[in-house]
Amino acid sequence: MVELQACKRAIQLAAEVNVRRLHLESDNSTVVAMINNSEKNLSAVGPHVEEIVRISL
Repeated sequence: MVELQACKRAIQLAAEVNVRRLHLESDNSTVVAMINNSEKNLSAVGPHVEEIVRISL
């Protein structure tokens, strides 16, 4: 969950300063897989994953 929050905050900060392209890295393969997965995430962290995807578009 903390890793997801860090990713979300990084994307939010990039958007605030009008960064158009962002390369985000993580050593947590589960988080990366959840963010890159195009299917709806039904887990407890699903809403956080969806928010990350939404703000990164």
